[in-house]
Amino acid sequence: MFYYRVDVYIIMSIIMYMKKHIEKVQEQIGIGEFRNSLAKYMRTAKHKPVIVAGAHGDARVVVDAAFYNRLIETYEDAVDSRLLRDAIKENRGKKGIPLEVLMKKYGISR
Repeated sequence: MFYYRVDVYIIMSIIMYMKKHIEKVQEQIGIGEFRNSLAKYMRTAKHKPVIVAGAHGDARVVVDAAFYNRLIETYEDAVDSRLLRDAIKENRGKKGIPLEVLMKKYGISR
């Protein structure tokens, strides 16, 4: 597993995505209420996050799987963008290797 340095660019990309798609949720429900009305809160989670407060002061957020996947994709795009920018900067204008050459070298086809 790779760990990436989280920087301001990545954080801002995620924040901008979230501002477009969700609002901050102030209300929390208890774990007992969540269990008792699971179907209701699962329907709610399709449209907005549900914050479930645990017994020891911790909380979890239940969100729609499609939203979660979009959020992860946004994060991955931001990381990829940053890595590309860093690679271009590190290259310092040297001639690059054409994509076709790399694909042939590593046996990758389109």
